[in-house]
Amino acid sequence: MLPDLDKDFNSETAQPDSFSQEFIAEYIHNQRIKVQTRKNLEEFLFFFACQVISASLALVLFQYALSFWMTVWLCQLIAWLPSLTIALRAGVLTS
Repeated sequence: MLPDLDKDFNSETAQPDSFSQEFIAEYIHNQRIKVQTRKNLEEFLFFFACQVISASLALVLFQYALSFWMTVWLCQLIAWLPSLTIALRAGVLTS
């Protein structure tokens, strides 16, 4: 391998106890960050899913209301057509 790397690992100046303590502290810190990141992602995905469900429900309700009112208006138009044709034949609506 690299001679400089082997020399650094084999030197007497390396302090294995302090390195291991630092490594453990950094590892614990990294794991806490990973857990917090996962929690944040879960919260974001839950919020996003709620928004999608809310928008879908609003769209379904809007479609239902629109179809309901269009049906009502269509039925009223169909109900008024005979009276309009009678009025047109009688000359009431002509100017």
